[in-house]
Amino acid sequence: MDNAAFNALVYALAAAFMGKRLRALPCLVFAVAGAVWALLSLSAVPFLRSAPAKALLLLFVALPLCSRLRQYPRALGSVFVSSALLGGTTLMLTLLLGGSVLMTGTVVGTVPLRAALLSAGAGVWLPRLIRSLVQRRAAAMGRCRLTVTVDGIAYRLWGLVDSGNLLTEPLSGLPVILVDGIS
Repeated sequence: MDNAAFNALVYALAAAFMGKRLRALPCLVFAVAGAVWALLSLSAVPFLRSAPAKALLLLFVALPLCSRLRQYPRALGSVFVSSALLGGTTLMLTLLLGGSVLMTGTVVGTVPLRAALLSAGAGVWLPRLIRSLVQRRAAAMGRCRLTVTVDGIAYRLWGLVDSGNLLTEPLSGLPVILVDGIS
């Protein structure tokens, strides 16, 4: 269960890095599947720890964060960065709070309850921090995130911020906003 929870936190952080809303059900399914994969690799099916099996897993790990194939490389990078950040945080807290780590190809450690709780707290808190940093960066670039609903379909767009509000529609004179792409 802790592996599935950690995987879910990794997906939440990766979605924050991508500036996307987390699609909860696909991410939960993949988080549980990853935990089952890890359990089987340590017990009944050691082949799952091999390089070919890990390469196969690599093809699927970022799929719940992608709605289009072109997003896959960015999603994969976000999953790697998120895994390293949360895994490193957990390892650091484990070592700082008196836990032990045995390295034999797989990291197996005794994690004190305090380290586990602090790591989970960091996993819950970090996506919010990353989202605010992504939004600040976008605002500094003169862009903001918009959601426009047309005929019941919601489109998430990047809008260009016109601080002087000088752009107007020629016939009505109403202000307009420029948008970039549909995601």
